[in-house]
Amino acid sequence: MHYAISSQFGFVSTLSAKVRENEKALDYAQKLLTELQQIDPESCYEWTNWACPIDFARKISGFIYWFNQTLARLRFIIDNMRLSLFRLRRDEKQASLLRNMARYLRKHPEFEISETLFEDQNLDNRLKFAPALKLKTYVDIKNSAIEEPLIKIVQALRKQAKPSALKERETASVEITSIEKIVADHDYFEEQTELLFEQAITTGQPISAINYWQNELQNSSQTAQTIEPQAWIELVFSSYCKLTLEQQDALDIKMKGVQVAGTTDNYSYSDVQIVLKESI
Repeated sequence: MHYAISSQFGFVSTLSAKVRENEKALDYAQKLLTELQQIDPESCYEWTNWACPIDFARKISGFIYWFNQTLARLRFIIDNMRLSLFRLRRDEKQASLLRNMARYLRKHPEFEISETLFEDQNLDNRLKFAPALKLKTYVDIKNSAIEEPLIKIVQALRKQAKPSALKERETASVEITSIEKIVADHDYFEEQTELLFEQAITTGQPISAINYWQNELQNSSQTAQTIEPQAWIELVFSSYCKLTLEQQDALDIKMKGVQVAGTTDNYSYSDVQIVLKESI
């Protein structure tokens, strides 16, 4: 099978028959590979579980090695067969085109060039005595005679089929107004959290967020701005989380609360304390 595939025509005499032969051989080889891949050669090692002779165990190992090598070689042969079949089909198509062209030329003798064409009385004298044409694959830039037509061709190619209309330039005036001074808005309660942290640092004593709220915020003169205790505790905790790493290393936060009934790790916090660490 391998010789018939790799040889020029195998056991056939035409290109079409060679294509059919390779198609049959490729189909047979693919089916053979599919069947062989269903065999598990590793299961053959079970034959050596009993006290078998050494020669028999050696033959089993050699068979498994040969089987694996054969599968790899068969896959390589199938790949070459596919490539060869593709080339044969391409060559067959080209041969068919050439046969059709030859058949057409035989039916139309007017396309045949006579060997005595130069002796024809009807042939123009300019063609009889004209020098041989010099064909070039590039443009001779030294020939000034073809410069003008080449320029026209280039300019015609550069011209747009539908030139875009030019838009009229628009003018507009810019009004400059006086610079308006904007007063930076600040959050009153965020300033209070900063004062709470500052007080914990300056006094060195633990500062309770609820006590600070009762003393500074609940009785504050700014009656227009109020905050609930729960919201105040959440604001203090979030402000502590926004501190830099150096500031968090200097301050510690302690949560005070009770465990939620029916849970193990959930707590309801009622107060937080800001404590200055002793190491600072």
